[in-house]
Amino acid sequence: MDEGSHCGAKSESAPLAKPRAGGERGDLILNGSSDVDWSIIGLNLLYAVLGVVLMFVAYKVIDLLTPEVHFAEELQKGNLAVGMFVAAIFIAVAIVVAGALN
Repeated sequence: MDEGSHCGAKSESAPLAKPRAGGERGDLILNGSSDVDWSIIGLNLLYAVLGVVLMFVAYKVIDLLTPEVHFAEELQKGNLAVGMFVAAIFIAVAIVVAGALN
């Protein structure tokens, strides 16, 4: 075997991928323009705010449905089970919001 080959492969080096100019999804734009679609950024910010609001609403609803457990007090005491439960609520809401956006 010669120095440049591995396992009988050709020693020619070819680029792994050719970036193309264009606006198709997944293509790399190489023309140097910095056009930003502000409506997409605005929608993403709106969805982020909506997600935070929905997480807060879900927390308050669960807090109202479980009157015998005071989440804020238990969290201040360092109750890890309550902390994990609140985290699970937030994760569940995040999964639902993400699924609704796709």
